[in-house]
Amino acid sequence: QALKLPKPRSTRKIIHLRSHRSPVAIRSSKYYDQPSEFSPTRSLLDGISNVIVSHSEYSSLRDCRRINVVGTSGSGKSTFSKLLADLLNIPHVEMDGLFWKPQWEDSADDDFFPRIEEATNQDTWILDGNYTRATPIKWRRVELVVWLDMSFLRTFSRVTCRVFERSFSQQEIWSGTGNRETLRKGLLSRDSVILWMLTSYYRNRKKYLTQMQSPDFEHIRFVHLRKPAHVRHFLEAVSA
Repeated sequence: QALKLPKPRSTRKIIHLRSHRSPVAIRSSKYYDQPSEFSPTRSLLDGISNVIVSHSEYSSLRDCRRINVVGTSGSGKSTFSKLLADLLNIPHVEMDGLFWKPQWEDSADDDFFPRIEEATNQDTWILDGNYTRATPIKWRRVELVVWLDMSFLRTFSRVTCRVFERSFSQQEIWSGTGNRETLRKGLLSRDSVILWMLTSYYRNRKKYLTQMQSPDFEHIRFVHLRKPAHVRHFLEAVSA
């Protein structure tokens, strides 16, 4: 069944994927393996910004070659970014991999920012991560920002499962760092990713809603994905 689209109310490049009722072929991730139908949802942007829903916009996104995927820890950024990178044949750059040194030592901005600049000076990239203080660098040449804005409970569930899975598997998280997750670090430390998710979830929502409306970022196209079905619809559209 064809996707029914309302007429766009503005030329502003904010895209919210609302409704898609046909089966989606992309099911390569457990995070997005949910029922293939969903009902339209009211966008968080309704009433505070114009929203575009257009097939022509969807098809144009497959030409984007400089993309930043953002969202709270547990939203599925890395899984989504890797899928998108494979579909578009674009290098995937994980910002956490640029930031963390061996033994979980963080990088000073004087070291971190040049690594981001080097990555984003390339012709094509999918940058996976937030790091608000780096926004002037990472969004200088970006063409598309994809915001994964899953529900609080879904995000909390994912990040908690991730801590347990990584702790028991003891797989190195970023190659060459030797960094591995532990239950102590994931659950009990001040650096707990679960604690970070709990304290940053609503702050991130406010931040990205504000940035989407900012005149400073009018040159950027935004996609706001709120459900796994929205994600599958987007991946199908850009891979068609």
